[in-house]
Amino acid sequence: MAATLPDRQARIGRKTNHEAFEESGTECHRAVLQFVEQSLQGWTILIRGLGQTAVGHLRRYHIGILAGLWILSVGVLAAVRVGDIPELLGVGVLFAMGYVLALIWWFVREMGSVRPNDVAPLIPRPRSFMPMLGAVLIVVGAVVVVTAGVFRDGWLMLWVSTIPALLAVAWFRDQITRRTVIVAVGVTGALVMLGLVHQPPAEAFVTALVVGVHLIAGVILLQYTGVGAVQTIHGEYVAALRGLAQGAVLAVPPTLLNLAAAEGAEIIKITDPAGDWWLPILAAQPALSEEIWARLFLVTLFVAVLSPVSRDRPRRAVVAALGLAVVVHVLAHVPHTLTEPSNAIFMSLFYGVPLLVLFVARDLEHAIGYHFFINFIIFVVAPPF
Repeated sequence: MAATLPDRQARIGRKTNHEAFEESGTECHRAVLQFVEQSLQGWTILIRGLGQTAVGHLRRYHIGILAGLWILSVGVLAAVRVGDIPELLGVGVLFAMGYVLALIWWFVREMGSVRPNDVAPLIPRPRSFMPMLGAVLIVVGAVVVVTAGVFRDGWLMLWVSTIPALLAVAWFRDQITRRTVIVAVGVTGALVMLGLVHQPPAEAFVTALVVGVHLIAGVILLQYTGVGAVQTIHGEYVAALRGLAQGAVLAVPPTLLNLAAAEGAEIIKITDPAGDWWLPILAAQPALSEEIWARLFLVTLFVAVLSPVSRDRPRRAVVAALGLAVVVHVLAHVPHTLTEPSNAIFMSLFYGVPLLVLFVARDLEHAIGYHFFINFIIFVVAPPF
């Protein structure tokens, strides 16, 4: 029996009602999704705003936080040694670590404006960044294996690096200024006098001469790359003295951490009563030699090699150069850190990285002052010569 017109109209009405129900469900689903999406966006904005506010407050009060951590770490670590309260050593280590991390962050922020000069490549036919970095890693790794691994003397890397230093001096000899030569001669003479105290004359003279060559090469590469600064070379002697003093003050917490962790040494002990009270001044020898080699020369050399193949991301070359320099310096100090990663991490955190950021963000004098104070106090407690 054929369906009547009212039946067909009723079916059409039921279908229309079903479609309307589906459409209403879809709109409800869309509304829920839109609500969830807007809620997530709102929470994201809120969290991002809180994070930016927190970072902004940290930046605003960073110098206060840094000073507070300096005071806390110095007070606690001094109490460990002077007050003979070893129970506070763990707290002092935490404060000192917090201070060093805050110090690194402070100067890394200042490094944000550091951009290498747009220089011509030192190596013919340079490729992209990663192949060049790989080649540098292979060369550095081979030198480390031979010097620190085979001969067990990481300081042989200083003598190996004399080759590129001499090449830089010869290649850029027309850019060597009279003041650079005068400063190099003065530093070489000072290192000879310091070395004669505990080294054979020939060794003291040759080592000082090698450091002088690295100083000239480092200044040349610094001017070539635009990374780092040496106030003395520019005749800014007051700024140089200020940098030495500020670097020494910044080094107090890690220095006291060294003393607090040492056993059987008093915090005040001037060598022996035989009159050799001046021996701690010899701390200037490693401070000058290592900072000129590992900071002034190695950092600028690695930047000069890597920056021409990283023009689109110039900071990448600086970061890679800093990483290579800190690894070389740590392995030169303690070759067996290859088998003791915790020791390598400790030395890098408290000494290597702060010295690098001080050099790049401020100047070489800050790094020398930091390094000198650490060695000076150690030489006061336990003279090595």
